[in-house]
Amino acid sequence: MSNPALSIVIPLYNRAALIGACLACLPERPEIEVIVVDDGSRDGSAAAAQAAISARRAEGWIRLLRQPNAGPGAARNRGAAAARAEWIAFLDCDDVWAPDALPLLLQAVRAAGPAAMIFQQTADCPEGASPALPRVPRRRTRRFENALFAVAALPQFRFASCNLLIRRDLFEQLGGFTTAVRCSEDSDLLLRASGAGPVLCLTGDWIVAHRIGAADSLSADAPRVAEGYHFMRAQDAQGCYGPPDPLRRAFLARAAVYTIRIAFAQGHLRLAYGLWRREWRLIGRGQRHWRWRLPLTPVLSLLRPASYPMRWTLRRSG
Repeated sequence: MSNPALSIVIPLYNRAALIGACLACLPERPEIEVIVVDDGSRDGSAAAAQAAISARRAEGWIRLLRQPNAGPGAARNRGAAAARAEWIAFLDCDDVWAPDALPLLLQAVRAAGPAAMIFQQTADCPEGASPALPRVPRRRTRRFENALFAVAALPQFRFASCNLLIRRDLFEQLGGFTTAVRCSEDSDLLLRASGAGPVLCLTGDWIVAHRIGAADSLSADAPRVAEGYHFMRAQDAQGCYGPPDPLRRAFLARAAVYTIRIAFAQGHLRLAYGLWRREWRLIGRGQRHWRWRLPLTPVLSLLRPASYPMRWTLRRSG
């Protein structure tokens, strides 16, 4: 039996109501395999995944692995270790792919040449819904020298694990996702892989519908987001990402702004102002307009609450 062209890894944690829809968006094709890794779910997610697999009689091409809870990075690493294809795609268990995603991605990996990673266009939507898609979606493949060039050229594009394809040999060489933190592990991987080769970005209409819900998560957990940010800064200071690079500095400045804005939005004012005081020089070099806007967030939130979210019920940052 020949190896598939694409291994799709789906980390699963407490998404029993959504994993069925996630698997349903993946048509059976001989070129793919799907690996679901239940990360110690407590809501019956593993049983729901197995039921969805059995209902489709898909045991031959969808595998379900289980492990004690260790975080999304560890779950993705477990799935990647079981993968057989040259390319690995990561799909979050509460997200779905567009109807034409699979043939599009198979075409992309076959034509990837020396590319190290591929990122797909995403669109945010509420849980249980999918954004509209034109009858004939607009698609464009853009090639960049490396990941940091791509980030600089496409500031509104998402670079995350939920829309990532990566060569399996590169993923193994990098040691996979870090398990030291449970947030920003995808950004850390991008920074470690930034010198590995060209990056393709599939832009245009969405390929991944990224569900945003009240429980979404890690991005709503400001202290954990800050922990991930501080981890990246420490790794950078230790030279783990290579020699100094202005594009990486801009990337970290953008991450600092994101972390501070999350802290304000979640009511962690001490965390927000503490990080701003620590990183205002970095922010000034890479995200200059935010240098003064961030400390004024409480005032700006009264004038433009949609643009400057702010929670006025203060919370402890741990």
